[in-house]
Amino acid sequence: MKFVHVLNGDAMVEAFTATGLAGETLVWAEAAIDGPLAVDMSSAAIRDARAEWIERHSGIAAADYRGRFDARQLAWAGLPDEAELELVLWFERDLFCELHLLDLLGRTAAHAWRVTVVHPPTLALAPAQLAEAFARRHACTLAERAQAHAAWAALVGTRDRGGAFFELGSDSTGSDSNWFAGLLASMQSDWRGCFPDARGLTRFDALALELAAAGCSPRELFRQVCERAETRGLGLGDLQVWLRLASLVERGLLASDLPLPRADRDAPIDRPSLRTRPEGLALLERD
Repeated sequence: MKFVHVLNGDAMVEAFTATGLAGETLVWAEAAIDGPLAVDMSSAAIRDARAEWIERHSGIAAADYRGRFDARQLAWAGLPDEAELELVLWFERDLFCELHLLDLLGRTAAHAWRVTVVHPPTLALAPAQLAEAFARRHACTLAERAQAHAAWAALVGTRDRGGAFFELGSDSTGSDSNWFAGLLASMQSDWRGCFPDARGLTRFDALALELAAAGCSPRELFRQVCERAETRGLGLGDLQVWLRLASLVERGLLASDLPLPRADRDAPIDRPSLRTRPEGLALLERD
């Protein structure tokens, strides 16, 4: 059996290499939790749309994004379509990772590969622990792979908290797998929280405004977002948090006395520089 391991980011490469597990690696360094999405996430059209969006909002050069995108897609397209290849998808149990997991799992539906998933709460593990997680990997059925493809299309087409993705369940997907049902349920909960509620606030928005009103520095706010029940399931990195804070500033709900960091600039994050504006406080007080 030939192994290809799809890793959830550059940060995992060193520890994974130290496991000594056989096979090639493909690093999936993407952040689908922000920016445009498409049913076909390998197309030039979505590459260009995402490159423009990411450069404008995050400060990552569009040319750099396109280069990494093309390299990933070329490596994926070059995988031999044979039953002797086991594709191992390494993604954590949070929305950041599970968006990529659902997309890639759906892409495997038309291939002959054996597909397995390593899906722990975190992949920030010692090499021996990663090897143990690999030994317990989930072998995906053909039904799960086909239903992942349909679920990804439903997710991409969902534009509000009541969209088609949230109507999917174990019966409607045709999958009797407890693993796939669990993946779908956790994604539905976290994806729903990314849409505004009746006040116009996402779960992140509400928590950020609350923390800023309490005098949290950006660094402390980031820590709380990673730990609080409302938002930890999103799996946000620092850039995703800064991006969302910048959006609240643009909406006039939050004020920042100092520049917020971006990929193309550093900024101080230890001072309590965030203030919830009266408009933000008014929304927090609404039922």
